[in-house]
Amino acid sequence: MSERRPSRPELWLGFLCAVGWGAVAFAATGVLSWALDREPVAQPVGPGFAFAAAAASGLLVWLVAAFSVSAPRPWLGMAAAAAGSYLAICAVAFVVGLGLLIEQASSPFVITAALLAPGAVLLCRLAARHDPRSRG
Repeated sequence: MSERRPSRPELWLGFLCAVGWGAVAFAATGVLSWALDREPVAQPVGPGFAFAAAAASGLLVWLVAAFSVSAPRPWLGMAAAAAGSYLAICAVAFVVGLGLLIEQASSPFVITAALLAPGAVLLCRLAARHDPRSRG
């Protein structure tokens, strides 16, 4: 019969932490939008941009959080999550148009989401410490 593959709880923990990061980033964007009285995306784009940017950024945060669990120190993973989140949103904006890229590259909403991304890596590492099956 076939052997059972070893479980990878880091992927599940990374996914949960990335979803948590997405929820916190979404809430922070709402509060920031209210405080600044400004829309997160001022240009006329469809809702597909927001979904694509969130999916690209979330996928990157998930993978970085999951694969940095076994790293000796969290700093590289935290920096990669912040930079990767920012660059993923900017890459999706670039696909839509150069004007949107310029707007999103300097947006406080994108910067806030990128600054919150290292928290997902740190949370994943802390959760992996308490899971005896993880490699962290």
